[in-house]
Amino acid sequence: MRASPLPERLLYLQSFRRKFARSGAEGLNEDSGFAVLWPLLSERIRGLSQQDAEKVLSDDFAALQLWLAEAARQNDPLQFVLGFSLVASEEDFVKRIKEEAEKPPEPELCLHMDLPPGAKVRRVPGGTGSGKLVTLRGLWLAIDALPEQAVANLYDAAVGNAQSEDRSEEAVTFGPVTGRKVITRGEAWIGKFKEVAYRLTVPGGFVTASISAIGKRVESSSWDERPFEACFHTLRVESRLPMALS
Repeated sequence: MRASPLPERLLYLQSFRRKFARSGAEGLNEDSGFAVLWPLLSERIRGLSQQDAEKVLSDDFAALQLWLAEAARQNDPLQFVLGFSLVASEEDFVKRIKEEAEKPPEPELCLHMDLPPGAKVRRVPGGTGSGKLVTLRGLWLAIDALPEQAVANLYDAAVGNAQSEDRSEEAVTFGPVTGRKVITRGEAWIGKFKEVAYRLTVPGGFVTASISAIGKRVESSSWDERPFEACFHTLRVESRLPMALS
């Protein structure tokens, strides 16, 4: 069944409706819905004064409420937008939209590192643009450039999860790169294991890293992290502003 057309003044919401057509209004949540809706509203009122923007949104929300009043549209994804329009005034929406639009864009972090001979690199599924997985003869290095506090939190979690009798921690220096390293040894259902985690300050930023063994190509409890560490002195982070969309 073809979706009924929107009124002309609401056509800018069609991309929202199309994106969530399969899930319906009940399949939306604040995170997924706002991430799509907020840029649409921002574009709708771009260049307008506070008063004119409030009038545009007020008329849009009134038209949307009327359009959604038909029983056949009770599960339309735009019910989410209608509910959103009822939680605050148009004045509050416009102020927040303009404040968000005026914020400077967050820089994108780009991580650089020379690799050991024979290593292969791939991106971390679902990770940041700087996150990488590097494999080397059965060893896996997960490494990423993150804000300083995030790096500290991940390292503290690795230290906290380790039993004191199976853990050794030390300060490390790899040329211009400094930080902390924790080695955890233990035994699980698969047998003995070893894991290494790092908290590193590198030229240009901060890096979190961890190394573990996966598969049967290497002894899971006695492998050597030094081939990766031999390249840590080349770590550096660049911050780049995201490209503006035309």
